Amino acid sequence: MQLCQTNAELALALSAAREEGRRIGFVPTMGALHEGHLSLIRQSKADGHFTIVSVFVNPLQFGDGEDFESYPRTLGVDARLVTDTGGDVLYAPTPQAVFPEGAGLPEPDPGELGDSYEGAARPGHFAGVLKVVSRLLDLVSPDAIYLGQKDAQQVALIRRMVAEQLESGMRQPVSVVVMPTIRDDSGLAMSSRNRRLSEAELEIARTIYPALVSAAASGKDASAICELAKAALSPEARLDYLEVVDEQFEKVQGKPPAGSRLIVAANVGSVRLIDNVLIGGE
Repeated sequence: MQLCQTNAELALALSAAREEGRRIGFVPTMGALHEGHLSLIRQSKADGHFTIVSVFVNPLQFGDGEDFESYPRTLGVDARLVTDTGGDVLYAPTPQAVFPEGAGLPEPDPGELGDSYEGAARPGHFAGVLKVVSRLLDLVSPDAIYLGQKDAQQVALIRRMVAEQLESGMRQPVSVVVMPTIRDDSGLAMSSRNRRLSEAELEIARTIYPALVSAAASGKDASAICELAKAALSPEARLDYLEVVDEQFEKVQGKPPAGSRLIVAANVGSVRLIDNVLIGGE
């Protein structure tokens, strides 16, 4: 595994891989890697790609009062995990390398979708996400980008951004590969923030997934599904939202159409957790 901390080093590694006829797979992360990230690396390798893993804590997607400064930074551990999982390059740039001053980088508009749910709770979050993903796609020029289903709204926005950039001719074709959410034995969705939960808080957090699954499998209409999920959650899990949305992330009224998801954001202690399940089962 090669560690690249400058854009020049990354460009050399990519050029060598392309000269060998390799296709490029890309796994963007903010580090503090866990099994969810590693599953994306494994899938990229299984698909035959020369695999680039980025570790960059993007300041643009953190709002005032959020945990940018305290967000875990574990580059040494991450490097070992990428190596052990078969990643070919770990790209760990500085903010200046990603966002050079005066570069006039594209700023994709999240639109109305970016103002709802996570966007409403975290103003400006998705503008920061899309700007960094667009920039990283420019730097890596992958054939495929690998994302996890846990961040369902983010996935929907990135899919739309990539499609729009392809249509405009701004970008070469890139496949958006979305992999299932990886969970611990209790069903809790893996997240870098989980390590900040105390044992008591973990027990509260572990009520989230069973509540979603049982409600989503009920066969009821959207409002009843939400009420069932709320009733099954620990009362100590403080909800930001819990909603049934369709594939375009529009709120569902009545019977959920195919592809709908039950989405949730809940605060447990000082940690904000998100999750989602497909209505009727994955």
